[in-house]
Amino acid sequence: MIVEYKLHKVKARSDSKKTPIWIDDGGYWYNPADNTYVGYIRDDVEYYVPNSLTVFTQDTFRARLLAMHAASPFTKGVEEPDNLESEPENMTDAEVTTLADEWWASKN
Repeated sequence: MIVEYKLHKVKARSDSKKTPIWIDDGGYWYNPADNTYVGYIRDDVEYYVPNSLTVFTQDTFRARLLAMHAASPFTKGVEEPDNLESEPENMTDAEVTTLADEWWASKN
């Protein structure tokens, strides 16, 4: 399952943080607005996973990325790496949707 999560503190009197141990593959799609990440948890786990997590469907995941893109546009690299004057271009909503769908397919 694809979920949204926050990092956990390592120690009570420390600013150190780590990915929760129940995230199998995480650190994706950081959202600075609420300090959340997207991660993957296997469906067949035999340990406790908090039931307060936001669990995504493909549509809600796509909506999350489009909302992040609206707040701060995603960019795409330039095809000509030797051209130092080239600037990254903002992605379109259609490109962000394709990016979200391809990432989703790679995790499911």
